[in-house]
Amino acid sequence: MEVPRNKKLEMLRSIVLTRRFEEKLTELCQIQGKIPGMMILCTGQEAVGSGVCAALAPEDVIVSNHRSHGHLLSKGADPKALMAEIYGKRTGCNKGKSGTLHLAVPEVNALCTTTVVGGGIPVSIGIAFAQNIGKSSS
Repeated sequence: MEVPRNKKLEMLRSIVLTRRFEEKLTELCQIQGKIPGMMILCTGQEAVGSGVCAALAPEDVIVSNHRSHGHLLSKGADPKALMAEIYGKRTGCNKGKSGTLHLAVPEVNALCTTTVVGGGIPVSIGIAFAQNIGKSSS
């Protein structure tokens, strides 16, 4: 299957955005006390989020892991809201309460990130179950 040129450009854009976003985080993390909490980056894995999210429809839901920045940015999350969240600011996508390891961006159907290896599986099953129950009750 041939990937259209505009889709390839969209994927490249998300890869570059993710790399630049994480380069800025790396720079900020070197300033003592600038960013609260722990930072786990996806540097070198930017194409994973880009490729996976390029295959998804906007209504498709994702549950990510502790290296979620690329997944969320590729799904369409606002980089400014993500950065504000990592800073712990009220203007962040989770009102500054999640930090970098437990991000959620419901407006792009990125419903959860988890630091537990394999932890997204039961969460995903719960989300699918809840969505299915919601459909059958309407």
